[in-house]
Parts: sequence; structure tokens; C-alpha cells
Amino acid sequence: MRSLKRVLGTLKEARARSKEEVLRSDDNRFRSERELLTGELCRHLQDVSINAILLEPKSPEAFRNPYYVLGDVKIEGRNIDAILVQWSAGDFEKSDSHYRYFYVVRASLDGLESKLKADFKSNWHDRCSQKPNFYQFDKTLMDKELSNSYWEGKELAQLLNNDPELTQKLYNEGLDCLTVRPDKGDQCVRIEHSHWTLYLSDGEVHIRTGSVGRKQFPSRGTFEAYEEIAYAIRRVILTSSQKSSLTLEYPLILHCPKCGIELTIEADLCLQCGKNLPHPTTISK
Repeated sequence: MRSLKRVLGTLKEARARSKEEVLRSDDNRFRSERELLTGELCRHLQDVSINAILLEPKSPEAFRNPYYVLGDVKIEGRNIDAILVQWSAGDFEKSDSHYRYFYVVRASLDGLESKLKADFKSNWHDRCSQKPNFYQFDKTLMDKELSNSYWEGKELAQLLNNDPELTQKLYNEGLDCLTVRPDKGDQCVRIEHSHWTLYLSDGEVHIRTGSVGRKQFPSRGTFEAYEEIAYAIRRVILTSSQKSSLTLEYPLILHCPKCGIELTIEADLCLQCGKNLPHPTTISK
């Protein structure tokens, strides 16, 4: 009996040491990824003519959430304020890593959370998961898939649904599953694209949401698609604050999602690049 207890005790100690070693290894990997991946992301954005700056981890401008963020890439002169990359190693006994990319708008959210929550329901997610065959389509199929895709939610979703050019851009860029979530604690709104698949369990079809690839760096077209969503977020906040006479903690400036010039809230057309700008139909207090 004593020998058995000694064996079990030895195994327990070995497992604890193994877990500590893996956690220490994960911490080293985290620091390495923070320096490597976010630096590459920042340089990539600069290469596609986006003014991007990599913030120091303890910068007062860095966001607190979500946890395990590798770094904050600050965007200047656009509707998006930052891009965050979240990394996690998964189960400590496995070597797989998970990555999530968040496009963030910094804003005062008091009383606006429900207006700024939205989900994009696309009708082409099946083919998105089968690239490069995704782009092998005919016009009839494209028209059907575009017409059956929509944003679900309240004021923000209404504004996004009024922009058919955005739906076309999301289709072109393969952005099939998007969520917009306000975070009152961080006073921001986060936009995320995550791949998802269908699976069968107990005779019912379910959705499994997964992380994106390690280098999910945006092309210029993809960045402009996120910019249009961020523009709509800012517009809903500004319109709501004007109607309720709220003073915003963070001053918001509207930028053209395409060329980046500053716009007034009354503008429905960018005079520099000709971009049509959707208007809120009904924004309540």
C-alpha cells in the first residue's frame, strides 16, 4: 500500500512539473508571437497604405480585453481604431494554437449596447470553407446568395442592411460569418470574422465556430469592408448622441471607408472618391 502511494505521489509530482513546463513554454511562445506576429501585421498594414503603429503592451491606449491579446496595432485616421490579435494554446497537453482577430472602434457606449450588437448571416458560408473553389460561381448563384444574406440586430444592423455595396464587398472578400459586439468595460465595439462549419449531433444540425488562421492579415479590400462596418458603428453612436444630447467621452470623427478623408455626419457622398454613404433610417433615443 505504501509503495502504491509513493508511485501515485511520484506520478502526481511529475504531472505537475510537466504542466508547469508546458505553461512556461506557452508563456515563452506568447512573448515570441507577440513580437513576431503583431510586428508582421503592423508592417503589412503599412504596406497597403494604412497608417498603423504597434503599441507597447503597457501603453495607456492598449485595450484590457479580451485576454491573451498578443498586441494592439493602432490605426490612425480611419474609422477602425485598432486591430487586436488574440492567441491561446488550447489544452496544455496539445500543441495546437488558436488565433482571433478583432477590429476595434473605441467609443462611449452608455445605453447603446443593444443598438450596436449585430450578426451577419451569409448564404455562402459552405463555399467559403472550400476555397479556392469559392470563386468558381456563376452570376445566378451570386445574385441568389447576396439576396439571401442579411445583418441581424437593431439600429446598426438596419444601417448595414441599407448598404448593398457592403454585402457585395463581404462576398468578394469571403467574409461569411461576422459578429459585432460592444464591450462596456473597455468602452469599445469589436468586429470579428470567424470561420464556422455545420455538424450533425443527435439528429440535429449545429454550428461550430472556430478560430481563423495565424496570419489572417487583411487585404486592402478586406480592410475597407471592416472600415464600412466601423463607419456605420460611429454613425449610429453620433446620431444617437445628438438625439439624446449625450456628451461622448471619446470624440468620434467619421472617415470615408474607401479613401479615409474626414466627413460630416450629414454627408451621403464622399466628394473625393465618390463613395456612397448609407444613412440611418430610424435611430431612436
